[in-house]
Order: sequence, then C-alpha cells, then structure tokens
Amino acid sequence: MKNKFILAAASAALMLFASCQKSPVSSEENGFLTFGGFSLEVDEALVTRADDAGDNYSISILNSDQQTVLTKTYAEVRDNENRISLPAGSYTLVARSLAGDVPVASWENPIYGTTKEFLIEAGEVTEIGNLVCTLLQCKVTVAYSDEFLATVTGACTTKVELAAGYPLEYKLNADGSFDESAGYFAVEGNTLEVVFQGSIDGQNKKMTKAFTGVAAKQWRQIRFIQKKNEQGEATFDVVINDLISDEVLNNVVGADSEPVIGEDPEAP
Repeated sequence: MKNKFILAAASAALMLFASCQKSPVSSEENGFLTFGGFSLEVDEALVTRADDAGDNYSISILNSDQQTVLTKTYAEVRDNENRISLPAGSYTLVARSLAGDVPVASWENPIYGTTKEFLIEAGEVTEIGNLVCTLLQCKVTVAYSDEFLATVTGACTTKVELAAGYPLEYKLNADGSFDESAGYFAVEGNTLEVVFQGSIDGQNKKMTKAFTGVAAKQWRQIRFIQKKNEQGEATFDVVINDLISDEVLNNVVGADSEPVIGEDPEAP
C-alpha cells in the first residue's frame, strides 16, 4: 500500500513538472517595436525651443487597457538596438520631452509630446516611423505698448491664470522694464484670466479680463494698449496679438538634432 502511494505521488509530480514546462510564453508570441527608421528631421516651420529634447525624451508604452507596461528614455531604447520586445497585442506609444505630468504653470518650460497607436504581431517587427511632437501647453507672454508704458508711475504686476489657484505673475517696473519671460500653462480649462494691478498716472489701477478658446499648441501674447473711453479720458485695454495667438507650435523628436522654434513675430 505504501508503494502504491509513493508511485501515485511520483506520477503526480511528473504531471506537475510537465505542465510547468509548458507555462513559459514562447518568444514566438512576442514581436518587436523598432526605432530603426525613426526620423530625426527638424520642423523649421515655427520657432521655439524644447530643452533636453532627443535622447531625454520619455517613451512610455500603454497596453489596450491604457496601463503603462514600459517607460524608457529614447537613449535607453537606442542603446538596446533601437527596439523593444513586446507580447503580441495593441498598444499606444506616448512620447514626451519630460517624464511625468505636465506642470500646471511654469516659466520657460515648454513640454512637447505625442501619442501613436500601433500593433505588435507575434514574430514580426513593427516600425514606429516618424513622431511629430507638438506643444502640450499654452504659451503666454506679456507686452505693453510704448504709450501704455509712458503712463506707468510705479510697480505693477500682470497675473495670468488658466487653472484656478496656479497663477504666474509678470512684473512691470516703474522704469518701464518688464518681464518678457514665457509662461507655459497646462490646458486644464479654456479660459485665461488676466489681472493687472499697479500704479498708472499716479493712481492704483486694477483690471481683469478673460480670454476664451485657449488650447494647447497656442501662443497667446497679452498686450496692454492705451486708449480713450467714450468721455475722451485716457484708459487702457488688454488685447491678444492676433498675429501669433493661434500659431501652432510643432517640433519633431530627434536624437541628433535640437528641436527649435523661431523668433517672435513683431507685435502690431
């Protein structure tokens, strides 16, 4: 009886071993995503600059359930023979010039990105091809007409806000010098609120104005101008420079070149 029990246990162990031998996924069930044909050209239609572009681009792969299955820098992908091994299935590639979330509001911090869906077939190679990245934020700059600057008699600020609670403040000094930095805003809404406060003609003035239709890939240049009201009294207004307000800012992912964006158009 004891021998029968030992035989049965040995038989069960053999069956378990045989089933375990079948469990690993065959390499033939995987395919490859290759970056070998990746385009490194630069789109010169527009002019802006993306810091740390190319090698430092973050490459994330999401499965059909939109779960991240892999994240690498482009340099890491390139060092791995320009390819990634993946099980057969449907995926989305997400490329960004910065890993992680886009900051709600930040200075001189353009972030570019794009997504592309692709299919991996067992034993096959899929080329990702050319990836054109576009600005994921709205770029905002502030300027003032000479006539307006002539009325400034003290320190002023222009506060710009797209997401509630995350403003950027552009300073305007009594001598007429002002902050020409570019602010970059994550598009978490479509209304840009502009609040000006400061000393104009010896009096403290405040003005609030909202601009709708804000979207990613736009450059919104806020411009303060002097005007007269219906009574002929001097006042001021805030306008958007239409020459560049809806300009689309593009950029191509590249390892051997630095994406650029050109000079600011002249203000009207």
